[in-house]
Amino acid sequence: MQLLTLTQVPTVTEQQFFQRLLKTDDVLLLTGRALPMIYRAKPLPCLALVRRVELDKFGGQAHPDWTAIDDARWVELSAHCAKTIVW
Repeated sequence: MQLLTLTQVPTVTEQQFFQRLLKTDDVLLLTGRALPMIYRAKPLPCLALVRRVELDKFGGQAHPDWTAIDDARWVELSAHCAKTIVW
């Protein structure tokens, strides 16, 4: 399992690259300037997550494709993923 953390909204080219890179058992996590993506359907065929603390701070209701997680789950994912990519 891979964890891709997006810190900004990806370009079309980057999104195409991520589509080839990520599989259904991988995880996409949004943070920072990528948070507006929570209002749309997930762009990739993997688990789509956002940290609850960031969702609460950002405001609004996330699209149902996105799952809010607590910080403990985030740390667990970071520790157990074979590969962690921050983009």
